[in-house]
Amino acid sequence: MLFVAAAVAIWSVHFAGSVLLLPFALPHWSQKEKADSIAIGNTIVIQIKKYRAKYGKFPDRLDDLVPEFLPAIPDPVAGERKWRYSFNEYRFYLQCSVPSGYPHYIYDQKTNEWYEDN
Repeated sequence: MLFVAAAVAIWSVHFAGSVLLLPFALPHWSQKEKADSIAIGNTIVIQIKKYRAKYGKFPDRLDDLVPEFLPAIPDPVAGERKWRYSFNEYRFYLQCSVPSGYPHYIYDQKTNEWYEDN
């Protein structure tokens, strides 16, 4: 509770006698949380690629990887602590983000790298 009060005190703007909170300005993740989430995400990325190699398509949802490819889907430790996954015929997208959606870290299948989109 003390952290929340401190964050509100630091990340707020006083506007016409009211306090306007800036949720997008709150520190949503540390460098360690980002690095740990990317490492966890890389594990999932590898298994998505193995799934496609075996079945000729991307999984419909991450839970389709369980239990054959992963015992469970590990959660990221950054942002809202859940994965967002989507795909089309040619590529898939895996990201973790804050509740508002930005900033987020997303895996780019073209470059095989993660980038921050804010």
